[in-house]
Amino acid sequence: MKIAYIARPYRYSNLLKKGLREEHEVDEFKCYEELKYPKNYDILFVESIGRDSMLASQVKHKCLIILATGVDLYEGSLHRLDWDNIDCLLTYSKHQAEYFKRRWGATCSPGKVAILPVPAPLDEFSLKKNKRANNKVALIANITDRKGTYQIPEFLQRFPDLEIHHLGKVCLYGNPVREFVRWRLGKDGNTKRYHWQKHEGPHRMNKWFEDKTYLWMPTISEGFCRAILEGMTKGLKPIVRRFAGSEEIWMKESLYDRMEEIDKIVRSSYEPKKYREYVIENYHAAKIIIKLKKIIYDLRL
Repeated sequence: MKIAYIARPYRYSNLLKKGLREEHEVDEFKCYEELKYPKNYDILFVESIGRDSMLASQVKHKCLIILATGVDLYEGSLHRLDWDNIDCLLTYSKHQAEYFKRRWGATCSPGKVAILPVPAPLDEFSLKKNKRANNKVALIANITDRKGTYQIPEFLQRFPDLEIHHLGKVCLYGNPVREFVRWRLGKDGNTKRYHWQKHEGPHRMNKWFEDKTYLWMPTISEGFCRAILEGMTKGLKPIVRRFAGSEEIWMKESLYDRMEEIDKIVRSSYEPKKYREYVIENYHAAKIIIKLKKIIYDLRL
């Protein structure tokens, strides 16, 4: 079977393409315009809802699969796609699929909606060498209301022995959150325990995680959250604000509803190997590829 795969070069795309190549012929394209002879392919696979998926949906292909990569399902212009030509929409989780049907179901109806979790990049993140807990908390979240970063001052006030190391750019409408955090940290005297930088290169993340113990995620909505996946793969203890669908994805003992519930998570034993093994058990790339191959097989019946 010949598959045309449209996506940017990315660790997760590479894992899927590598798995598909075990049984199929896969050609890579950076954009839909590069695909000159679509009729030569049995399947057109497009990552993300955007320009490429919109252009692809305007043409009837043998089989068109579109993978929603997270936020695009919430913020994308899905009504611009021709859903009559889309054979399958893949989402990262069950709650994403339910959200899609609830919000877009009246006007956007693909042939099938299926679930394909994110494969873990196990080869890129080694288990931490130092298995002892320290006071460093990783936070990987763009600065915006949805990501819950306005809770940073409250977190540091509640846990005076911890410090936050934050990676994330300031998003549209994120400056008020950034300014509030700066002002409140100064007011509380906690500025020195908050360390922020806009970005860290993907190839440096394994090293960046090495001296951290916790991974805090105060988001109110996520499709999946690759940051948690990567942190747990490295052996960081997850502290995840309960969002819709979180219980089907992450360890239940890592979830909290109210800030005071984080105390119990922080005080519990630190088990880096356990967090990585959870990822291996649930999101090993080999298991995700099996799911994808079955979806393709069922579509081609």
